[in-house]
Formats: sequence, structure tokens, C-alpha cells
Amino acid sequence: MKIKILNEIKEIKDFVFNRSIDATTASYIRLNTMKDVVKTLEREINNEFGELLGIYDNGKLHGVCSYYWIDKDKYMQTTVFVIDGEYNVVADYFIEHMKNGKEDYKLFIGMPGENSNAINYLEKKGNLSENSVNLILHKPAKVYLRNDNVVKIDKNNFNEFEKFYEKFAIKYDMYWNSKNLLNDISRFDILAYLSDEEIIGVIFAKNGESSQEIYGLFTDSKESIVFKGLLSELILGIIEQSEAVKITYFIDPTNLLELRTAEEFGFEVQDTYKGFEI
Repeated sequence: MKIKILNEIKEIKDFVFNRSIDATTASYIRLNTMKDVVKTLEREINNEFGELLGIYDNGKLHGVCSYYWIDKDKYMQTTVFVIDGEYNVVADYFIEHMKNGKEDYKLFIGMPGENSNAINYLEKKGNLSENSVNLILHKPAKVYLRNDNVVKIDKNNFNEFEKFYEKFAIKYDMYWNSKNLLNDISRFDILAYLSDEEIIGVIFAKNGESSQEIYGLFTDSKESIVFKGLLSELILGIIEQSEAVKITYFIDPTNLLELRTAEEFGFEVQDTYKGFEI
């Protein structure tokens, strides 16, 4: 087998698309259209801190991997990791290449829980860092209400948000800790729920051209009004920006109140997500 650094996507885009539309062979990020595939693959080709890789054996394509790295954080993340053939052999080629010269970087690979070949391999190769249910809102429901207890977080009131949120970022070892969120705050919608002028819950989502991704709702409260207030205000804000939008939401499967709230608000389960650190 031979690994190649690719500079064009013509010969691999169908391979990636055909494996990305099936949760049993897909990777994260989930790519459900050819447009998504092309956009993701071309992004890493044009990224000076990213690469697009292919694995070939006697001219036949057996795997595609795209990834990027952030040197200052010693962080790497795959965006495509799809394989056809001997999974363990091809995956080893990819990981050895990515880790070469970056042995002290943390490498994160996300997979649908339904991809049993990938999960079996990664459970032996790395450590499970995240286990979530992946839900998607395609069409807004008519259940969202304004809540005066919810406020928008920006640079001016970020200190109060940081005091509350950082304990969750540390607990879950999140890349998007307070420091990294503040550095990229223009790319996020961040909201906080206040009770007696104190923050008791927060939610934040990364905004994109046609899709948003809710990274998490964090609270110690068990009151449904906190979950509903934060999620309602976030969705209403997103709708105001664009009605033609897809919202992805990752939820801890043990948080039944958060799951029920999301489903009440129109989110539907797509698959499960498992993130691994290597």
C-alpha cells in the first residue's frame, strides 16, 4: 500500500460520498451531499495547516483522510476518515502519517457509533473522549418562546460567562475552553441564562453559512425552563439570521431532560457520535 498527499479531488470524491452517506462506513464530520463532500475536501487542500490523503494498493483507492492541525495547541482533527478494505491496516497508515513529526500532538477522530469497524479499531488505538447523540433540526417547529432571563454573551460580559463555563470545559477536556472561545468569539453565538443576576446555564453554537452546530448546553440546573429558555433563544436567533438553515446538536445520551427538550423543539436523532483521542 502507498499513501499519497492529494492536490485534487476528482478521483476520490465519489469514493468519499458513497461511504459518507451510510453511518456504518461514514466518519465525522457527517457529509450527506456531494456539495458537502467537495467543500470539505477542497478546504483541506487549500489549508496550509491541512492535508488530504489517499491510500492506494496497485492503483486501487482504499481510503481517504482529510485533517488539519493547530500548532500552538498541539491539536489535530480529522474531517474525513473513510476506508474500504482492511480497516486496521489502512487506518494505521493514516495515523502514522499524521503523527509523523507531531508525536506530541493530540489527534482527534470522530465516528458514528454505527461504524463498527472504526469503533472496534479506535477503542484499541485511543481513548474515548466524547460519546453523544447527534440530532439535527431541518425545519423549525412553532414552539419557541422569548425568555427575558437569557442574555447574549460578547466580549463585554465574557468574564462572567468564563467564571461559570470554565468548570465544564475542564470537566469535559474541551478544546473550546474559555480562552479559545474568546479568541474566536465572532464565529459563535453564546447565550447565558440568568437567575437573580447570576449565570446558571449557558449554550453556544458555531455559526456557518448554511448550518450551525450546537457544541453544548451546560448547567447544573434540573429545571426544564432553563433548557427550554436557552434553546429557544438560540434557535430564534439563528432563524433571524437565515430561515434556510440546518442545526446540528450533540447531547450526552444520559441527559434525558436535554434530549427530551431537543426532540420537543423539532430535533431528530441522526446517529450517535464517538470521539477518540490518539
